[in-house]
Amino acid sequence: MAAAPFSNVDLQTIDVGREDWIDALRRIVWHLDGPADSPAVFPLWHIMRRAHAARIPVLLEGQGADELLGGYVQYAALDALAALSEAARHPMPSRLGPLLRTMLSYSRTFSPARLTLSMIRAQFPSLLPAYRRRFGTLGALSPDFLGEGEPAAAIPGGGTPIHRRLLGDLQYDVLPCLLQYGDAVSMAHSIESRFPFLDYRLAELCISLPMSWKVAGGQTKRVLRAMLDRAGLPQIARRRDKKGYPTPVNAWLSAGNSELPRQLLLTNGACIHEFCEPTQLELLIKAHRLGVNATTGLHLYRLMTTELWLQECIRSPVYSQLAAAAA
Repeated sequence: MAAAPFSNVDLQTIDVGREDWIDALRRIVWHLDGPADSPAVFPLWHIMRRAHAARIPVLLEGQGADELLGGYVQYAALDALAALSEAARHPMPSRLGPLLRTMLSYSRTFSPARLTLSMIRAQFPSLLPAYRRRFGTLGALSPDFLGEGEPAAAIPGGGTPIHRRLLGDLQYDVLPCLLQYGDAVSMAHSIESRFPFLDYRLAELCISLPMSWKVAGGQTKRVLRAMLDRAGLPQIARRRDKKGYPTPVNAWLSAGNSELPRQLLLTNGACIHEFCEPTQLELLIKAHRLGVNATTGLHLYRLMTTELWLQECIRSPVYSQLAAAAA
């Protein structure tokens, strides 16, 4: 833990386990009023609960730094692709060393498998829907439910691919999702979360910075690391292992012959059968149990929280009464 060496930091460990996972998720989806997209919402729930018990009314969080300064693997992948493209256009031995150092450096921050997969997704975006039909939620959805849908909002053009991805994640996709569930979970415990990185003046400054100050040469969040180095915190500035709120969902979903997803998704009368084919759900559960693909756990988790949301909200007596009153 990066803060462990500092004696003036009061570190507290919160032990949570699988035994109260589903009960907590039921309460979480109620407060979200929607499915829980990220497993990180579970440890966040317990942090907020501990803060409430300790009578802490306000917490500072670091949301926004990754989206403003390029801290995620998708940005490293785009920079690595740009470096590969440049080397291919100018195949000289002198460029091989910097390229290899860049790839090795990013592989030390993110696993080689994650980096490679992100590069493939960025280079061949049309493969993603096919991949999700084979290993994810798209393959479980009923054809009648899929329909055509509304087209996604277009991300403004201009700039490099990495610049467009940063703006898209900041405005349309990643950050809004994180802020929405963070706000719902904190307010469920009467906690106010504040985000220093999202002060509009700092955000405007970060957006205006050259990309070489953010992601380049095998390093993410470069300007922030330089600031921490200058502040005398090299052990934090040079930290490589990036962890959010890792939650062992893959292990929990495989435990006991995948009893949890089976109980929620394959029970007769499960709400989600209105939108998903039970046989496809069973195939997804089996694929996860056999370890066919590393991402099946995340898709199962999202389907399970959708089922919990349907049970707790859409099909609850309170919602039925409200709908009847509105009609």
